[in-house]
Amino acid sequence: METTINGKRVVLRDVLLAKDAWPIMDIARHAAKGDIIRYEDEVESMRRVIESWDMPGDPADAASYDGLDLFREFGPLSNAVAQHLGSMLGQSKN
Repeated sequence: METTINGKRVVLRDVLLAKDAWPIMDIARHAAKGDIIRYEDEVESMRRVIESWDMPGDPADAASYDGLDLFREFGPLSNAVAQHLGSMLGQSKN
């Protein structure tokens, strides 16, 4: 799936391999319970879901997220990933 964040192209993976994406399940369980998600865990989810982007750095590298603008890039990226994962989960129930 492709989206635009702060005028920059972002591609989210349409397929998540179980072994690579398994850590996301634990993070999602904590979020569903209303737990506060640590920055490092949020980055872990995003780096596993974001395939490519037109932002500086490699989206697979956790350090690339450190320099993103919180409100114009990081937050919207986090929301896009959460919506994408929710959509994927909904599709898996069909």
